Amino acid sequence: MATACATRTQTKYPTQNKQPEKKINYIELLQSATTEEGKLKEGYHAFYNFSLTNRLLACMQLKMMGLPITPIKTFNQWNNINRKVNKGSKALELCMPYINKYEVKNELGEVEEKKFARFVFKKLWFSMAQTSGEVYTPEVITWNKEKALKELNMKEVDFECINGNTQGYASINKNEIAINPLNKHYYSTLFHELAHKILLHGTETCKISHNMMEVEADCVAMLINATLELDDVAFNRGYIQNWIGNSTIDEKTAQRVICTTDKILKAGTV
Repeated sequence: MATACATRTQTKYPTQNKQPEKKINYIELLQSATTEEGKLKEGYHAFYNFSLTNRLLACMQLKMMGLPITPIKTFNQWNNINRKVNKGSKALELCMPYINKYEVKNELGEVEEKKFARFVFKKLWFSMAQTSGEVYTPEVITWNKEKALKELNMKEVDFECINGNTQGYASINKNEIAINPLNKHYYSTLFHELAHKILLHGTETCKISHNMMEVEADCVAMLINATLELDDVAFNRGYIQNWIGNSTIDEKTAQRVICTTDKILKAGTV
């Protein structure tokens, strides 16, 4: 998607927008994703080129409007393929990156260019159900494991653990994962281990408990399974409940789960 840019010269961090920024409620998004699983699959195929965050936002808004989940484009994009937005249609509001550039002087008096990004909400998109005109056939997409592993710089290696209860593992020091060949939940374990690596679980930078590491990783596996319409969603729910105990998923955890899910799905989309 196009990224808006603004350039300014100043000697301090820019604060041109003094109004409170609208924030994404990741807990609400995660609840929506886990309680309406069919929406994950439909949203993935209808808006695959958008982030998972925006797919969930679009699905929630379309539901409130009483509209089906169909591809979304801007007013001009629909015009370019000879479809007109119906009069009175309400635009969908999505969250987009806004990159600011500014210049500062360093201690030597030299001018350096700095950048910072923030996210802004814009009402620009309309569902195909809000348009009329020439027939539009959405692009058919699939998810490919080999492409995902390559994009994520990961390698699947032979399973060498002698503990028969271990279903899979991720190497801490290498970008490698292994899945027990007798595992009945191959893809759940694959997504679980990929999530561990992407979320840096098991490294010194990870400050969450082991239980929450397991919850995060399997929440990712559950969302991907639901998106790709695999059969392990119920298995994932049981695993999550076993590890979460009396804990709760906070905003930061929900954001990490959604962003990691999005990264794995994007990596394998063809």
